[in-house]
Amino acid sequence: KVELTSDEKWVMATFLSVQFLRTAEQRDILALFSEQHGLYKSGVSPDEKINLHAYMLCSGGLVEDIAERIDKSIWIFARNATDIPFWTSDNPVSFKTGDNRMWLKGPGIMSIGSYVVFPVTPRYVLYCKEPTYWAELKPFDCCISPVTLTPEMVEHENSGQVFMATRFVISPNDDFTFAEEFVDTIGTDIYAPNDSAEERTRPNSRHRSRRG
Repeated sequence: KVELTSDEKWVMATFLSVQFLRTAEQRDILALFSEQHGLYKSGVSPDEKINLHAYMLCSGGLVEDIAERIDKSIWIFARNATDIPFWTSDNPVSFKTGDNRMWLKGPGIMSIGSYVVFPVTPRYVLYCKEPTYWAELKPFDCCISPVTLTPEMVEHENSGQVFMATRFVISPNDDFTFAEEFVDTIGTDIYAPNDSAEERTRPNSRHRSRRG
């Protein structure tokens, strides 16, 4: 059991929310959303884009909405005993769909089943699972997952860091072969997982094929 107070969880949830929303890529997504909804008839200037992003972070309420979603999630920590470390990046907070097949950058992050994947260290990863779709995992809340991670599972979580990264992927070793291979497959399901650590933890869970 990982002992976390309610205050500690909220601080961590807020940190994860800000980490996800603070990036230049999220700024671009916000500007595109504003343009598509006719809020800026002549387009969003660079200064307006910065101001929009600052408003979203400080006054828009989205930070709190995402933080509340994360805070109410089922938190599961998984231990990595493989020779492959978990990577991090300049955008370290990833969201994944409930079927474990797709990483999300904007639309869909608040949908039923989608969840946070955050590498805490090269040896531990945190999953924040949406509590309705993943209700069967409630007994594992704030626990270390009993599932033994395979190298393939670790690489799958590392693919989320490659997908989210704007400029940097960070590893304690100097082997980025998988990152270079994965970049060319973004937009395909070549690396879609058969299942995942948290899926295998589910009581009566079924193993999923690459085709779903």
